[in-house]
Amino acid sequence: MAFYYNSGSRPVKGKTKLFAVGHKLVLIPLTVRAFQNFVLAIISKQKKIMEYQINVNYRFQAVNEREAKEKAKNYLSANLKVKAMPGLVCSPLEIAERCWDVRERDKECFGVFFLNTQNQIISREIISIGTLNTSLIHPRECFRTAISKNCASVIFVHNHPSGSLEPSDEDIAVTKRLKDAGKLIGIEVLDHVIVTAESHKSFKEQNLI
Repeated sequence: MAFYYNSGSRPVKGKTKLFAVGHKLVLIPLTVRAFQNFVLAIISKQKKIMEYQINVNYRFQAVNEREAKEKAKNYLSANLKVKAMPGLVCSPLEIAERCWDVRERDKECFGVFFLNTQNQIISREIISIGTLNTSLIHPRECFRTAISKNCASVIFVHNHPSGSLEPSDEDIAVTKRLKDAGKLIGIEVLDHVIVTAESHKSFKEQNLI
């Protein structure tokens, strides 16, 4: 299974923090069991990927380690911010689900999802309609919008009206050409997803990209 993520879209799993005990600075992990349970309780109530933000710029005093952990837990309980990530893309399945309008088309449609640094979709654009080949799919057309929107990455997608999920030699050649072009201009090609009325296939999952 393929997952699209970077450092900007991962939940914060834990930090260590210096706090003062008397006149000494002690390093205490914030991933105490109480904090883990607190986060897991929140995650279990959410069906979608969430972003977790912890403000760790906090220095305090405690007479012992037990009091320090309690203060750290209380501080995190009050300052852990949980918010939805609209448009966040984490897997090829989510891309396929967003292509409902082309999955049953009787002509091949080649499109591009434009993503920001948080892997959130900025927009989607259909580049061409017709048989996929290197003469029709030009990097200039694929990356023009990505550049204008200051995108960090793109995901290509096209449908197979035949119902077959197997990428053709032309599909692979086009994808390689686009990936190489993306490297030159600094826009990462995360994946190329083939969709049909019934299913989908990811180039990344198949190690074709």
